[in-house]
Amino acid sequence: MNEIIETDEIKGHFKNGIWIEGYKLEIKYDEFPLNPREKYDNITCMWLYMNNYTLGDNDDNKPDNDDFVNFYEMEEYIRENNDIIVLMPVYAYSHGGITISTSPFSCGWDSSTIGFVIITREQAEECFGNEIYDNIGNIKDVYIKRLTKYAITDVNIYNAYINNEVYKYLLYKYLLYNDEGEMVDNRSGFYDIKDIYDCCDLQK
Repeated sequence: MNEIIETDEIKGHFKNGIWIEGYKLEIKYDEFPLNPREKYDNITCMWLYMNNYTLGDNDDNKPDNDDFVNFYEMEEYIRENNDIIVLMPVYAYSHGGITISTSPFSCGWDSSTIGFVIITREQAEECFGNEIYDNIGNIKDVYIKRLTKYAITDVNIYNAYINNEVYKYLLYKYLLYNDEGEMVDNRSGFYDIKDIYDCCDLQK
């Protein structure tokens, strides 16, 4: 798990008599990733149900799936008992591992609905306050789109976590007369390699 999975490097060099610092970026898997559903303040609730697995959130408001015949019945209950702004089904593909998504998988044999990701009005207000409303009290379309994107992103992040696709980086700079490079930064907890390049202000 500690092997380098991606490297980007530009050697230090002189240009017109001036030393131009180079860098080396090493990307590895994060060996001790934090569970994003437990360690971060999420705007979403993720209520997931899958035999032999403990997934998603386990808050007091999570419905008991044994009380429902199917997920259609559970969705109706959730909508009736919560002030919902965003509710999206979460699908799982299980074949030697688990992949989750807000979009259904093409394989009907190994995939199914396993729950929902939701954002309530209260959660949206805690994050954005009254700016989510227009002048007649309706939620602005721009916030509906933004909140929907947050729900999809949260599922994607959790999918990365349960599949051990969380990354860390070590950044070295080539200082003058130092061919080995000197480590100047290292961070962990990235769910997308592109975010590492953005964090280091590098082009991928």
